[in-house]
Amino acid sequence: MKKMLQRIRLVAAREFLVTVSSKGFLFGVLVMPVIGLTLVSIIPKLLNQRGVQVNVEVALIDQSAMLGSALRTELQPAVIALRRDAGRRELTEQVAPGAGNMTAAMSQIALPGFSLKVLPADATIDAQKSWLTAADIGKRERRALIRVPADAV
Repeated sequence: MKKMLQRIRLVAAREFLVTVSSKGFLFGVLVMPVIGLTLVSIIPKLLNQRGVQVNVEVALIDQSAMLGSALRTELQPAVIALRRDAGRRELTEQVAPGAGNMTAAMSQIALPGFSLKVLPADATIDAQKSWLTAADIGKRERRALIRVPADAV
């Protein structure tokens, strides 16, 4: 009986050493925790990025003479933030009621900066094409041209 227990102990010790000295076991014990710690430290940093600030220059040809001031008001950063937050709150309440913290975290994303340039009512789109396609536009800048006909409003 004693010899049998000793043999079982020898077989178990050999199996343990074979398992512990295998590449898969060493990889799992040494490398996987390093990968896990790396992911735990990198993912929050990636999620907290605010995004790129984009500046948009909008040119308005308003032949109706009614849209300039309203568009200027709607393009203010505070008004855009209020609209965005209201929409996100509504969406969050529909998807996950009571998840208000998620909306607060998402509201820190950078808003685009808009500047409005009101052009004369007799300006033409063809005359503004060179402004739209100019080579001096930076990577974080956009340009838009809006034409409102006199009978549109």
